[in-house]
Amino acid sequence: MILRWVFHLAVWNIFLFNKILHCLSPDTHFKMEDRLTLVSNLFKQFPTRDTGFYKSTISKVKWEMVAFHQFTPEECQQEWELIQADIQKYKTATQIAKEALVMVNSPTYIPKRSAHGTPPTKTVQ
Repeated sequence: MILRWVFHLAVWNIFLFNKILHCLSPDTHFKMEDRLTLVSNLFKQFPTRDTGFYKSTISKVKWEMVAFHQFTPEECQQEWELIQADIQKYKTATQIAKEALVMVNSPTYIPKRSAHGTPPTKTVQ
């Protein structure tokens, strides 16, 4: 019984260690404050009366205006795509950004990263 408990504890520690290493990898250089700044900068790009669909609103965002400090517009857009991947998109962009602000503000938030990268695109025949 004790041996089983020690085994489960060791497995849990390995899991947590891998999670921490994954968060500290060089491709993850956004800190919580940076993510909050990203979402608040994104908020400023939305219209005051946002009633459109998420995809149409987000396609009109000027990522040069969202970018800040050492982060390029492309890096900000990629980080936003990681954040918004956890949120349902049948809402307006403003509602999604508000939900993302609450989610990113959580100290336990870790964005999901694809282990396999982007899937290959289909060729048109």
